[in-house]
Amino acid sequence: LDPQFALEAAGDPAVKDALIASTHAALDAGVVGVPSVFAGDRVFWGDDQLELAADYAASVAPGA
Repeated sequence: LDPQFALEAAGDPAVKDALIASTHAALDAGVVGVPSVFAGDRVFWGDDQLELAADYAASVAPGA
């Protein structure tokens, strides 16, 4: 990533608006941190939850 491009993009109102909209959509969906993984109808948050998310996904969609 070109640092100058990143700095310029960070000051672009359209980029800021997109970030705000994405943040609100994530919060509305139940995301509280990174990483967040959606499995079935649940949100799993944190590295320590990745295996649990995979197990849950396999249980709600066997063979997928």
